[in-house]
Amino acid sequence: MIIKGIGSVAFSTERVIGASHVTPDNRLRYSAIVDLMQDCEGFQLDSMTEFREYFKDNGIGIFLTSRQIDIRRLPLYGEKLAVATAVYECKTVYGFRNTNIRGADGEICVCSHAAGAFVDLETGRPRRIPAEIINAFDMRERFDMEYLPRKIAVPGGGFKRLGELKITRYLLDAYNHVNNARYVDLALEFLPADLSVKRIRLEYRAPAALNDLVSVFSRESGGKITVDLRGGETSFAVAELTL
Repeated sequence: MIIKGIGSVAFSTERVIGASHVTPDNRLRYSAIVDLMQDCEGFQLDSMTEFREYFKDNGIGIFLTSRQIDIRRLPLYGEKLAVATAVYECKTVYGFRNTNIRGADGEICVCSHAAGAFVDLETGRPRRIPAEIINAFDMRERFDMEYLPRKIAVPGGGFKRLGELKITRYLLDAYNHVNNARYVDLALEFLPADLSVKRIRLEYRAPAALNDLVSVFSRESGGKITVDLRGGETSFAVAELTL
């Protein structure tokens, strides 16, 4: 296999925070952080020509499995942002990246690391990609931040059922699954609106789809709120919020 147009593992975009991105106090909405990050990441993947074509021709997708977001400050309405992403490691079935947001002052206000799995779109099972593609990547250095485990421990007791939500069409992405950012909205729906969060850890466990009923369970302990988004015996996603 000859790799000619693999493209760059780094990419950046400039964005201005608009009315659709903010809360009533004009600060960047937590789920909008994920929106901005995954948009930048998607454009970066689009720029990797042969990588994209190989995935398309072989029916392979990339499903996010986890993301950690460290919030240094929340940008405000009208602020110009620079969103930058870079892959720092890639294995045959997983890829790992950093995506950071700089504010108008040039300082990083939000940083993150995320893991994505290569998945066969027909079977839903992990799919290996050739070493030739991985070896063609020019990996970047891992960003200097705290790296917590991708899996979130869910304690056995103490959870309260806060309510139930039905998955509707506006929550879906191109795979007809709930968009990654919308899990943040679902996790926060029954929590106080003025919640101040310093870190968000997300573990995506099973994709929720149209008409699924999601029960929201939460537990607060040690300055953290753990939210389990469940459908029957299935956990769709877990969010850990550090206050």
